[in-house]
Amino acid sequence: MKAIIFDMDGVLVDSQHLHFKAVQKTFQHFGHKITKRELQKYLGWSEDYFWTEMIKVYNLPASLEEIKAVKKPIFEDLLSSSLKSDLKLRTILLTLKDEFKLAVASSAPKSWIMMTLDGLEIADVFDAIVSAEEVKRSKPFPDVFLEAAKRLGTPPAECAVVEDAPAGIDAANAAGMYSIALKTPINKKLNLSKAKKEIDSLDRILSLKIQ
Repeated sequence: MKAIIFDMDGVLVDSQHLHFKAVQKTFQHFGHKITKRELQKYLGWSEDYFWTEMIKVYNLPASLEEIKAVKKPIFEDLLSSSLKSDLKLRTILLTLKDEFKLAVASSAPKSWIMMTLDGLEIADVFDAIVSAEEVKRSKPFPDVFLEAAKRLGTPPAECAVVEDAPAGIDAANAAGMYSIALKTPINKKLNLSKAKKEIDSLDRILSLKIQ
């Protein structure tokens, strides 16, 4: 392997609970409720894919753009107040960077990706940063990972992907990459068995034989 591509939410930053809270507040704004258990099924989905599905399933009385406009400031307030420099994460990434090219490929909007990476003080570590906004199809399609590999100048077969969601694992496998599932308290009940490897903490990557 020549490169490692990281998902962001749930992998580089423990932000899934913030998304859940923001989504629940957005549902309340439109007179509906949704549980965290229900939300877990949609881990890894892009904003557009997720809300398009929610409009259909819950008959939400608003357009996609109206709903996103409500959620955006809610989530950004939660995110900005929770971010802080993560020296342990930076050390892990810099150690990996001695051997691999590094990229982020996330379903999040590019503005949220940069806000998060800047807040954690790790944006400078990555050789490429790709949002699902920049490709035609979001996860579980492989587009975002293939674009990351392209920007890294690395063949997909020489890339490993670290993901926390079934949709992301499916996308990595579809891209022909080595998929690594990061188990977390949020995804512990989800089926991540399609991954080539499972780890329970990010620092375990340092001892994996993915060369």
